[in-house]
Amino acid sequence: MKFFVSCRLVAFAFLMIFFIGVGTAQSDDNGSVAVQLNPLAITATTANGYTGRTIVTPYFSVANAKALPRLCGGLPRLTEVILIAFNETPEDLARLKEHIAERQDEFKTRIESVIGVGVFNGFYATVGAYKRCLG
Repeated sequence: MKFFVSCRLVAFAFLMIFFIGVGTAQSDDNGSVAVQLNPLAITATTANGYTGRTIVTPYFSVANAKALPRLCGGLPRLTEVILIAFNETPEDLARLKEHIAERQDEFKTRIESVIGVGVFNGFYATVGAYKRCLG
């Protein structure tokens, strides 16, 4: 009976992979893999000096396809670390890209403390919520 149930599970898993397909990620010539996370609500400051919340869509450049499971495995803690960084030092919306570029070393230290060293090459964010693969 146990053998029959396990055979059915294996057959079901095979059919799911066959019909749904295995997910792929886009990589560049260096082997880096681009990963887009779900949009996050972060603390930000406007040009008038008001502090509030805004939505950003974070992106990672993962070192290679082999490092991708490490990033995905630590995703809840990774998201928490990003939110804490933005809460401690709110982003200036007028210069979001420049501010994130200036903070790459800080983000690298924080993120590597959660998912390990050598997993990603960079962290990026754009203002607004974008559907996956459309941003």
